[in-house]
This record gives sequence, structure tokens and C-alpha cells, in this order.
Amino acid sequence: MINVGERSGSGLCDIYNTWDENGFVRPEIKELINPDRVILTLEVGPASNEARNEARKNELNYREEKILAVIKLMPTMSATMISEELGVSRSTVDRTIRSLKEKGYIIHEGSTKKGTWRILK
Repeated sequence: MINVGERSGSGLCDIYNTWDENGFVRPEIKELINPDRVILTLEVGPASNEARNEARKNELNYREEKILAVIKLMPTMSATMISEELGVSRSTVDRTIRSLKEKGYIIHEGSTKKGTWRILK
């Protein structure tokens, strides 16, 4: 039974990305109990513009992913320290952090100098 569950579910991200890129309706996953099973429903048809726009609104771009990764490693980093770490301007970091806050990924708790970032998603 060694390696039976290894990498199980690792292709779901690929499926979601492919469906999003092609404008299909986002796949639906249901987990059922008794008997235990997972049902993945893939609709091969265009998503509505509203659904497509909503999905894109919450997607992270490359810079947002990088800043989120830095915050995960060091939640006490200031925006200035993040900009130095990534080699981008402070205003770029500020814009990206604002976007991450608007999308509900992060919040800042505490004072500006001694506060910490908390990841919500």
C-alpha cells in the first residue's frame, strides 16, 4: 500500500487552470460519505461572462503570489522590507498589498511598525 495516495489530487489545480483558460464553467467537487467518494463534475461549455469575471477577480497574479509567499515566511516584514527582498519599488508593493487586502487574502494586525500580517486564504 506504499505510495497509494501519493500525489492524489495534485492534478486538480491543472484541471481548474485549463478550464479557466478555456472559459468553461468551473469544475465542481463534491465529497460524499457512506460510501466515501469524491465526484468531480466537468462541464465542457462556456461560462457566463459574470462567472468568468468573478473568477478572474479573485485570481492571484505572479507578483501577488510572490508577496504572499514572503509574508508567509516572515509575517512581521514591512512593505519596505518586502520591496527590498523582491527588488521592486515600494509603491509596487503597496499596490499589490492593497490588492491582496481587497481580495481578502491578507490583513495587517497591530501597529504600522510592530504589526504582523495574517493570511486569510
